Amino acid sequence: MQYYFYLFLSVLCVASTNIIGKRYNQKNAKRVGASSIYNLLLLSAVFFCWLILFLRDRAYDEAVIPYSLAFALCYTLCHIGTINALKLGSVMLTSLFGKLSLILVSVWGFFFWNQEFTPMAGVGLLLTALSLFLCLYRGREE
Repeated sequence: MQYYFYLFLSVLCVASTNIIGKRYNQKNAKRVGASSIYNLLLLSAVFFCWLILFLRDRAYDEAVIPYSLAFALCYTLCHIGTINALKLGSVMLTSLFGKLSLILVSVWGFFFWNQEFTPMAGVGLLLTALSLFLCLYRGREE
C-alpha cells in the first residue's frame, strides 16, 4: 500500500511541476533569465531534500556515484528542457511528451533487462501511442 501512496504522490508532484512551471513562465514572459532562476531554485530544492535524506542515513555504496552523477545530469537537463518547452508551448503537449519517455524505459526493460512483455504492457503501449495520435491529429484540413 505504501508503494501506491508514493506512486500517486510522485504523479501528483510531477503534474504540479508542469502546471506551476507554465504559470511561472506566463508571469515572467518578458523577463530574460527567468527560466534559469526557476531551474536554479528547483534544482537547489531537490539537492537540499536529498541532502537531508542522506544526512539521516549515511549508508551508501561508492559504486553508485557514477550513476548518481549521470542521474543528476539527466535530471537537470530534463527540467531545463521542460521549463523551456513550457515557455514556448502548451502544458498538455509538454506533459504528454514527458510522459512518453515511459515508452523508452519500457522498451529498454524489454530488450536489455529481460523484463517480461505481458499483454497488459502491450495494451499500455498501444494506448500510449493512441493518446499521442489523438493529441497531435488535427483532423482533415478542409
